[in-house]
Amino acid sequence: MLKIIHQKNCHSITDNHIGTNHSSCSYIYEYPKITSMLVITCIFISCMISESKPLQFASERQLLIFGKENNSKLLKEQKEILEKVNDGVKERDLKTTFLDKGDPLCKTYRVKAGEFTVVLVGKDGMEKHRTDKLLTAEELFSIIDSMPMRKAEMRKKG
Repeated sequence: MLKIIHQKNCHSITDNHIGTNHSSCSYIYEYPKITSMLVITCIFISCMISESKPLQFASERQLLIFGKENNSKLLKEQKEILEKVNDGVKERDLKTTFLDKGDPLCKTYRVKAGEFTVVLVGKDGMEKHRTDKLLTAEELFSIIDSMPMRKAEMRKKG
């Protein structure tokens, strides 16, 4: 059933006035079931947006390396791997960050306290790769180079 809510004391509305432009009046058309569904949908979408990452692009990719003293050997080896290929890291706009168990990003990326984990985050802010093992330079560069944004960067540079 179509109900028309009439505002601002405008003239009465008949079926032949629907769709005509009344600049001095505003009409709200209500479909009770559709209105309810729209409200529910809007609430759902707003919740999804508030929980998701922003759609802005960062200027660099992030390599987040989580760990602590009990796996310091893995942290040291991962750091050495990345230092050997520093030029490739720079070329791919990759910022490396070492994090310990107290960092808030542990919760954000669901990493257990003290667990060795490597997380690659793209320029779009989305997680691209995760491992609990050492990440070789070849594997890292292969993952990054297969990303659409990286392919566009390589085409642009020629």
